[in-house]
Amino acid sequence: MKLTSLSKDHKATIRIVAVYAVFGGLWIYFSDTVMGFVTRDPDLLQRISVFKGLSFILITSLLLYHLINRQVRRMTDVENRLSSSLEHLQSAHKRLQLADFSIRNISDAVYWITLDGRFMDCNDAACTMLGYDREEFLTMSVTDLDPDYANEDIAADLERLKRTGSIKLFRSHRTKDGRTIPVEIHSNYLYCHGEEYFCAISRDISERVKSEREMSFFRTLIEFSRDPFYVLDPADGSRMVYANRAACEHYGIDLEQLQTMRIPDWDPEFDMSSVDELYQQMRDGKPARLETVHRVALGK
Repeated sequence: MKLTSLSKDHKATIRIVAVYAVFGGLWIYFSDTVMGFVTRDPDLLQRISVFKGLSFILITSLLLYHLINRQVRRMTDVENRLSSSLEHLQSAHKRLQLADFSIRNISDAVYWITLDGRFMDCNDAACTMLGYDREEFLTMSVTDLDPDYANEDIAADLERLKRTGSIKLFRSHRTKDGRTIPVEIHSNYLYCHGEEYFCAISRDISERVKSEREMSFFRTLIEFSRDPFYVLDPADGSRMVYANRAACEHYGIDLEQLQTMRIPDWDPEFDMSSVDELYQQMRDGKPARLETVHRVALGK
């Protein structure tokens, strides 16, 4: 870039000198020729030559000023454009650095994968989650992490990914120490600089899966219990938001209708002014006892 700039400056200098030389030569030639036609008096020619020399100095000075000033403006314009381009490049570089830093330090695992399933790159969270270092990742493929991911399933998911641009998958990944962890994967199809690949963001959902299993277990216990269970919402006037099968049978009302009812609907005599105090006791971790009269299926 510097060599190119020097070459342009050299050419500009040659142009200025050439214009100056041509103009000076033409001035001397034509002025002397014209004066030869006007007079032959040596004294008059000498006096006129003084004014001719001053005119030459003045005109050539203006010419040089114009040429040099034009070149300076061009150089200033080039410098401004270069400065603006440099600022844009610096700004873009900072954004790239920030994006790279963010991806490298995000808590979720991020992978860049070619269409044949090979890993191109990964962030630090991916290495931490699965126990492989980056160099090991670059020698691996998707099936190394997920041996149960059949080739036909990969092809189908890849086709769907290219068609929709992004997909979400729930798979299992094998760690370096042999453990298998459930993961939630968000994959995005990318096309950049003539290459196709996809970026996958993976999250370890072991704790979520464990909680969901425990919740499902206890929900099943409650749902199929012979004792009535129901849940009231204190923020909605003690509306019944959940009831198990035994509660529906107990009231003789289906769940949809039960979920529209509040305490006065099954116990019109209940003192609702005491409810807030009961709820506050429960918020404070103290036991609270709620006694109501039920209108049930048997009519009692």
